[in-house]
Amino acid sequence: MSSARGVFAAAKLHILSQSFDEPIAQAWREKGGQLTVVHESYAGLMDGLNEEGMHICVFEHAPETDLAECLTALAMTGQNIPTIVIGQNLPVSALRVLMGLPCWDILDAQVSFDAVHKALTRAAEALTEANMQAVANTNSQCWTFVSSVGGAGATLLACETAYQLSQLKSKPRVVLFDLNFVDGSCATYLNCESNLLPTIFQKDPHKIDDVFLKTMTTHHPFGFDLLAMPRWSEMETPPSRDVILQCLNVACETYDFVIVDSPRWPTEWSSDMFLGSDEVILVTELSVPALNASRQWVEQFASDPEFPSIRAVLNRRQKGMFGAKVTEEQARAALEMEVFASIRSDWPTALSAVNLGQPVSDMKPGSPIPKDIGDLISKLRHDKDSPKASETMRAAS
Repeated sequence: MSSARGVFAAAKLHILSQSFDEPIAQAWREKGGQLTVVHESYAGLMDGLNEEGMHICVFEHAPETDLAECLTALAMTGQNIPTIVIGQNLPVSALRVLMGLPCWDILDAQVSFDAVHKALTRAAEALTEANMQAVANTNSQCWTFVSSVGGAGATLLACETAYQLSQLKSKPRVVLFDLNFVDGSCATYLNCESNLLPTIFQKDPHKIDDVFLKTMTTHHPFGFDLLAMPRWSEMETPPSRDVILQCLNVACETYDFVIVDSPRWPTEWSSDMFLGSDEVILVTELSVPALNASRQWVEQFASDPEFPSIRAVLNRRQKGMFGAKVTEEQARAALEMEVFASIRSDWPTALSAVNLGQPVSDMKPGSPIPKDIGDLISKLRHDKDSPKASETMRAAS
């Protein structure tokens, strides 16, 4: 569509309202709208919105309706549907979902006719923009962090990496994706809400798009987004390979950097995820059990000739330790590969940052941890041989 006027002529207006259906329909007709459907129930509204074509939705909030659930289901249609909600004292849970939609508006229950006109105009303009040919982001980078043993520190490094990338002068779009669904800690470390819902597992992968993913996203005040699920120890239905890869596909097309905190145990999508990543950062410690586990991990996952380079990162490196200790030279021999980078230990600062839900860089800029992670980021960004994440993820799926 080349103009909002064209949208009024071609789009279908869906109304679910006990009080405002006729005034809204009249305002739509005055704008040049030709297709209006007044629904009597929420189920009928959803059936209409799932049809092909362009849609605009006007939805009056009723006290007996779970508005957050309704809006989430609307986002899960996989379509870019401008939504106008009429009501007062809307619940915070509903507002959070509403704000994740690509175009939304709220009108007071005592709404004026002029306000309806303006809201419909904004919705048509948003639909016009959304229907322009979108250009996929082909320069995105997907960096996956995985620990060889529990407690090696991959989550902290992933969180700090996402923060430092978001602070670059170019202001890249960054998302931190916690794929450790059983006991992931990214949201806990950052003191953020976990908005990724288990209903994603029942979602048709073909209907997962940037609009749907946005409703599941938490924006961290320090400048990056987070996709994380509340800890779910009783997972009845594990996430399918197709759903996970589609989420990663969409994330790579939407963001400049996708930082993944991966579970260390194998899943049905682990190999595809690692193959589709631009960088795989294997986090280990300078201990014999951790180094042996790292070598076994490499043997398990990296036999594929197309597997990206594994970046072995030694975390919590200490100086001046008494007694027997493993040197970096011995670590290289144990790993049977080069050590890409090492992160010095600063346990008090790391603990304080986690307790306060802050990145280490913000907690104590002079700590060796942010400096070493900054060096790690610089080395990763200067590697020019990595494939593009938006292409490799799509190929893996």
